[in-house]
Amino acid sequence: MSAGTEAFISTVAAAVAAVAALFALGVAVVALVVARSTLREARTTTDAQRETLKATEAVVAGTGKLVSRVEESTLALHLILTESQAARGVELCREIARQVFQVKGAMQAVRESRARDWHELNDAKLLLVAMLSGLTNEELPACRQLASPSTDPRTDNRTADLAAEEISVAIERWRLRLAEVATQANARLRRFALSSESETSD
Repeated sequence: MSAGTEAFISTVAAAVAAVAALFALGVAVVALVVARSTLREARTTTDAQRETLKATEAVVAGTGKLVSRVEESTLALHLILTESQAARGVELCREIARQVFQVKGAMQAVRESRARDWHELNDAKLLLVAMLSGLTNEELPACRQLASPSTDPRTDNRTADLAAEEISVAIERWRLRLAEVATQANARLRRFALSSESETSD
């Protein structure tokens, strides 16, 4: 092989190598452009994920506040219901007390031997039994004994006094319960109102 052929082959080889290098450079540039585009999309996706995460955290925090408010509302309603029940307990005891004194008066009239007063006594006892039916059987045993047909007003002076004392104690117990529950309900409602105000100002 001659020197001219070798030079030509070297030149062609150098030209092919240069074209290959140029092609490799083009592929590298395209890969760089694609990598930059992918990186930009990844950053955009990451930013979107951060925003989604922030929104999710805000929803979770809002849901937590809502759950807290629902729990507070439920507790406040429970206390209001308990207060209402205590008020009904006081009123029922007062009605029973009035009826106990009616029975006691009718027993006194029978002791003074007025024949027509037996009917009044029986009616008063029946009404007392009806009022006591709103309570459990264990409550107010002396009042139940007073309402019993077996309680004879001519021989029994003690049952009416025991029933009057028992119902007075029951009224006081219900009044104390009512005051306690009302205080708890008012305090709970105040806290609920204050927490609602602070949340709306935030």
